[in-house]
Amino acid sequence: MFRAAWILLEIQTDLAAVGITAALAEALTEYNISCNVVAGAYHDYLLVPYELAQTALQALAEVQDTARLHLHCSSQSLPL
Repeated sequence: MFRAAWILLEIQTDLAAVGITAALAEALTEYNISCNVVAGAYHDYLLVPYELAQTALQALAEVQDTARLHLHCSSQSLPL
């Protein structure tokens, strides 16, 4: 079982928009953090390793001003 932190990105995104996921993935890659993305019409979600949740939030905060993100994090045990 993969224990993940569920990070909610409180932004309304266009599902046809290009580059949003890439920018977030690039920020996480710099900290060697893997993630799974769930994109929705009103919110996007990232699943990252639970033990790296705070580091992931720090990485995402670095792009927060540019992308106007409001981040919230809670942990869940999720089987993947």
